[in-house]
Amino acid sequence: MNNVEKNQEQIDQALKDALTLQKELSEINRMAAKVSDKFTEIGSNIKRSSKELNKLTKTIAGFTKYKKDAEIIGDLTEIGLDAIGTITDKMGSWFAERKKNKKLNELLPYKKKLASEKIDFLNTTLPKISKDKYKMIRICKNDAPTILDYNDTNRLELVKEGLHNGFEAYFILENLERVCIFMKAEFNAWLQEKHQSNLISPNAKITFRNCVKQLVEWSKLPENKIDYSLITSLSVGSILLLTNKEIQDVAILDSKVKLLSNNLAYLNIKASLMPFNTNANEFKELSNKILSDSELVSNKIRVKKGKLLRNTILIIIIIIIILFFIFYT
Repeated sequence: MNNVEKNQEQIDQALKDALTLQKELSEINRMAAKVSDKFTEIGSNIKRSSKELNKLTKTIAGFTKYKKDAEIIGDLTEIGLDAIGTITDKMGSWFAERKKNKKLNELLPYKKKLASEKIDFLNTTLPKISKDKYKMIRICKNDAPTILDYNDTNRLELVKEGLHNGFEAYFILENLERVCIFMKAEFNAWLQEKHQSNLISPNAKITFRNCVKQLVEWSKLPENKIDYSLITSLSVGSILLLTNKEIQDVAILDSKVKLLSNNLAYLNIKASLMPFNTNANEFKELSNKILSDSELVSNKIRVKKGKLLRNTILIIIIIIIILFFIFYT
């Protein structure tokens, strides 16, 4: 078994564990959302992880389909936050606040009951998530800076896909870890007869941006290099950042990724203008192979070509005007 296969085996197992965990967290969240509005945002957070998991597991043999969350159990459905949300201040803000506090106090026993039932699960789950997450980080750190012979496109696709799977698993686990940490803090506050902790609900979009930022660092992007050898200096992580639609939409916010894409676009145009240059032709051929899916680079090429065309037309017009004055005045 080679390294790619070993890595994929670890990724598969981590994702299977994440599927099981996610179903349990969804159930806990649905119950907690009945007694705390802070948990309403967690639902979309878990949903984001579910979306990524479902995409990855479609291609992995042995995965069962993601089952619907367990039904809500117990009396927690009897008292919800709807009543709190509809309180008006018709009789004055002071009276409304008192009613709200009274309702929160009525919910506290249900909060404590839920927390006491689920806190042990979170305490045992968090170390497992962290352990799996750091396995994925090791895979990403190892594969992202790798530079291959990019004429072997089959090998490139294999390693790039392995890195992509590892990165997505890393994001899923990072996201679930943040959810667990938040839930644990809330439950501990409830057990101490507090209505909430000081933590804010984690945001999956922010977590994804932070994960992409890490991928940029691990990928060891080439320095400000503007010659045809740039294409053979790209790491597997660099190519993933430039070719995966979801990742590149976030990665472009990084100045290093922006500079790299600009340099590649410039060299593509330069190579197109030098059809008899061997290095230019090799660059163009390799670029077409490994960056064909890069909307980021393609868009920059179109923009630069547009500017070049406008500048060329302007220069021609200026030359014509100068010649006119020379010969006709």
